[in-house]
Amino acid sequence: EESSLLLDADFADDIQIYSADGVQIGDKFEIVAGFSSVSYGTYEVCDVAPEWVEFCASNLPDETGVSNDPTAVVFYQEAKQLVYIESNKTLDLKVNSTSYNHKISPLKVGSAFKSGVFLSISSVKNLTAKNTSTAYAKVLLIAAK
Repeated sequence: EESSLLLDADFADDIQIYSADGVQIGDKFEIVAGFSSVSYGTYEVCDVAPEWVEFCASNLPDETGVSNDPTAVVFYQEAKQLVYIESNKTLDLKVNSTSYNHKISPLKVGSAFKSGVFLSISSVKNLTAKNTSTAYAKVLLIAAK
């Protein structure tokens, strides 16, 4: 509990506040392009600030000519090895990529609609689902390490 806190003109240099939605210490950092192939791999974020990210690694070579492409690195909290999704509406899925490359569509068996299903048993670092119908979708998501 604070009784009195004075913020002067330089307070932005004295206090930094981070969102839980951004990159956090302990997240994973994967180099996938833009560096020498020796550096490709997954590392742990050790420190983070608004302008930089520090990751834990040992014995990496000096780099020159590094790409400024934001797709050269991937940040994620924890990769999932199993992802199962059911939906009663059509969903477009973006899995570990920048384009929607999977689709879930409800099945029609006889006259009753059944939920569409997606199952992945590979390393999923990020996943985005877009409902392409005009009605709300009922979605079941199960993910495990």
